[in-house]
Amino acid sequence: MARDEADEEETLVIARTWRGAVRHDDRDAYVAYMQETGVAGYVATRGNRGVWMLRRDLEDVTEFVMFTLWDSMDAVRGFAGDDPETAVFYPEDDRFLVERDLRSHNFEVVAHAPGAGAGRLIAIRQARRGRLPIGPAEPAARLAAVERRADARAARRSPRSAAAWLPRRTTRLSRMPWWSPG
Repeated sequence: MARDEADEEETLVIARTWRGAVRHDDRDAYVAYMQETGVAGYVATRGNRGVWMLRRDLEDVTEFVMFTLWDSMDAVRGFAGDDPETAVFYPEDDRFLVERDLRSHNFEVVAHAPGAGAGRLIAIRQARRGRLPIGPAEPAARLAAVERRADARAARRSPRSAAAWLPRRTTRLSRMPWWSPG
C-alpha cells in the first residue's frame, strides 16, 4: 500500500482482514483460544476500534476471518510491526491451524451507512436506558413507532463519505448510535 503521508493523515479508518482454517472438531476451542490471544491482542493495541471474529463451516474445515478496524496504518503497525501486512501468529496456532494466510489485507474504509435495521437498534437501546418508557400496555407498538421514526431519519440521509458516517479519531464506536459490541 504505497501512499504519501498526507493521504494517510486524511484516512479515518483502516479495515484489516486475516483468514485461517481449523478442523471442525477444533472450532470451539479455537474461538476460546483466539479470545485469549488474538482478540485480546487487538483490543489492547492503541488505535484499535473493534474486532470481529467470523467463522463458517466448509466441507472439511471451519474457516475463520478476523476483521478489525483501526485509526490509521500507524495503529496497524503498532499491532503487526513494521510491515503492516504481516500476519500475527501466537504460540499454539500450529496446534489449531490447518490453513493460514501469511499476509493480512488492509483496506481504507471509504464509506459506511447504517443498515435498515438501525432503527430497531436505536429503539432497543433507548428502551434499555429508560428513555423509551415501554410498559405492559402496547410495548410492541411503542417499540415499532420508535423504529419507524429512526428508519425514516436514516432513509432521508443521502449516502456520504466515510467522514460523515464513521467516528472521528477522538470518538469511540461505543458512542455511535449504530454500534453494538454484541
